[in-house]
Amino acid sequence: MNGVLEPRVLEELAEDVGVPAARRFAVQYRRALPRRLDRLRCAATDGHVLATYDAAAGLATASAMVGATPLARAAWEVTRDVVRDGVLPHQATLATIERLARATGAALDRDATLRADGPDPG
Repeated sequence: MNGVLEPRVLEELAEDVGVPAARRFAVQYRRALPRRLDRLRCAATDGHVLATYDAAAGLATASAMVGATPLARAAWEVTRDVVRDGVLPHQATLATIERLARATGAALDRDATLRADGPDPG
């Protein structure tokens, strides 16, 4: 693990669904990351509990699938707090998630296996 990504997770995804599909998923995840964060922040800021849960759960699930474990854990904590206590995330929590997302995006951007001309991830 390089701090924000566990490369083995994406390698296992490639073993399960094939290299092109795993690469496509990771690239689509990276492209959608800013929208996912925006959805989470807007839902939480607007006080929409169900939308916050949906946004955090989606972010957590997709992040886990590409090996972004710290980001996935932080998003799951939001879902847990929403479900158990109906508590929306504080600004500090959102800032932590955004920091992890920036680091995750940067790590994915540096990953040569995700470029079309790069080596296979598996």
